[in-house]
Amino acid sequence: MRILRPARAERVYEVVIVPEDDPDAWEWYQAIRSAPERAPGDAWRPVPLVVTHPITGRKAARASVPWTFPEVLVVRDEAIESLGQILSAHGELLPVDGKNATLAMFVAPLVDEGALIDELSETTRTQPWSEDITIEHGVFDVEVLGGRQAFTVRTGRNLQLLLREDLVEELLATGDVAGVAFEPIGTIGARGVPE
Repeated sequence: MRILRPARAERVYEVVIVPEDDPDAWEWYQAIRSAPERAPGDAWRPVPLVVTHPITGRKAARASVPWTFPEVLVVRDEAIESLGQILSAHGELLPVDGKNATLAMFVAPLVDEGALIDELSETTRTQPWSEDITIEHGVFDVEVLGGRQAFTVRTGRNLQLLLREDLVEELLATGDVAGVAFEPIGTIGARGVPE
């Protein structure tokens, strides 16, 4: 079973950002980045987000999933019902203070750091001095993941949302995923068993 990560689509689509004039922008971005670390059901203050074009002065295609953040998926207007029904079974769908669109944010549970089987995976450090890593090809422990279809892993100081291939296929089948692509990042395996 393949594991995929959400990524920017090849075509230029709308993205979501914290409003540029918000004096608390840094804190809002930190709230988004750390959302997978919250316990399910903990209090959540909706983050203000605006749907915009990624390149000033250029037209972008309408995105039902305006991808911006590797930690979460932001779902827009028409896709909230179709994708929300699927995603809510695999994590939390949190409210967002959408300034120019109705938005929701999907957050998957953070799994134990042992989910990535280091000896079977290929990773690189983003900088020689950094603890942040990029997963080139990951093998994820079937026992640690259990039956999770969506999960978040720690990659140094950062977090990365990952999805099993069958969940991605279910999302794609809705036709409501414009704005996001899904890249293969690895597979599911077991410790002590070569891939």
